[in-house]
Amino acid sequence: MRRLLIYTLLALLVAIALVALIEKDPGYVLLSYGYTTVETSLWVALFLTMVVFLSLYLLLRLYSRVTSPQGAVGRWFRQRGLNRSQRLTSAGLINFIEGNWSRARRMHLRAAKSSNAPLVNFLIAARASNELGDASATQAYLREAENSEAAAGIAVDLTQAELQLGNGQLEDALATLMRARKNASKHPYVLRLLIQAYKGLGDWHSLAALMPALKKHKVVQGEQWCQLQSEINGNILQDVANSAADLDALKATWKQFPDSVKQDSDMVDRYVRQLHRWGSDSEAERVLFRQLKKHWHDGLVQLYGLVAGEDVQKQLLIAEAWLKDRPNNPVLLLCLGRLSLRNQLWGKAREYFEASFKLEQRPETCAELGRLLASLKEIELSNQYFQKGLMLSERGLPTLPQPEQHTLAGVQNKVS
Repeated sequence: MRRLLIYTLLALLVAIALVALIEKDPGYVLLSYGYTTVETSLWVALFLTMVVFLSLYLLLRLYSRVTSPQGAVGRWFRQRGLNRSQRLTSAGLINFIEGNWSRARRMHLRAAKSSNAPLVNFLIAARASNELGDASATQAYLREAENSEAAAGIAVDLTQAELQLGNGQLEDALATLMRARKNASKHPYVLRLLIQAYKGLGDWHSLAALMPALKKHKVVQGEQWCQLQSEINGNILQDVANSAADLDALKATWKQFPDSVKQDSDMVDRYVRQLHRWGSDSEAERVLFRQLKKHWHDGLVQLYGLVAGEDVQKQLLIAEAWLKDRPNNPVLLLCLGRLSLRNQLWGKAREYFEASFKLEQRPETCAELGRLLASLKEIELSNQYFQKGLMLSERGLPTLPQPEQHTLAGVQNKVS
């Protein structure tokens, strides 16, 4: 209040001084242009000049506010453009989902012109171009997307990698993903795409090296992680077995696996089959015996009957010891029948096979019985088991009339 009073007094003093100055000497101004002259006092001329300059200043400010982006009219045009961009983006997404690639691309490109965030529009335009098979346009719109936003590099790389994977360009996708992997901690989806790339290329060793990162960033967890680990190790074993490497290379690969892998029954199954393929049945028998002491697995028991250990008699005794705890296991009985054959115990083999067949009618049990009975000159019964095994392996056959139906029915009842 006090300050206002001071300012008011100062203004009055200035006004009084001006009035006194004007009364003392009003001055004289003469303006002449052609035949026209204007005469006035100096103070009126100054006043008019100030009014003109103030009017021009106000007009320029008004024009600036109307035409600038921050002005009311500019804001109205900008908002109108944003609303139009949003409508086009929404319609473009609908068309993209419905598979109208050409229309979706056109709408997103139009939307990008007035959008304040055109990254999404260019990325979807690139995807639509990819679906249209237009590779040059796909690359062009990906570049536009990258240029539209400073932090768009990873999003563009991920989109490009997805498109390359979908087109079977596995090596190009891998190169793109390796470039994007620098920020894997912030973008774990890069690791998930790397899984697809390595699987497609069959690069199981690189995928194995990626496993710690997958676990650290929780890309693959729990049962899914175990399944992937098993798939990787199984394929590494298969690659070694299919290569020109020798048996020692196969054993060295198995030795490098952690104990958790060596104790996995499915992995043991794969390893033993490769040992058997390379003719190392004695090693296969030892691996199976160690695994079955810890974890019972019917599939491994079946394999135990297919390999020949160093001492086949001891091998039979070991399997018969298992029978005490599992007397009604058809797979174990089939295994014992095969081990009996390996020991040339024909009668015992027949008993084991028949006991297994009674518990579970399996085609391979029929085949073993048929082969053994044929060797024992029991041709008719051998043929019956062979026929039964064929019928078991072809359960999809329809019921149709057959010649001598009563004879076939009698044979089936006898075998059953």
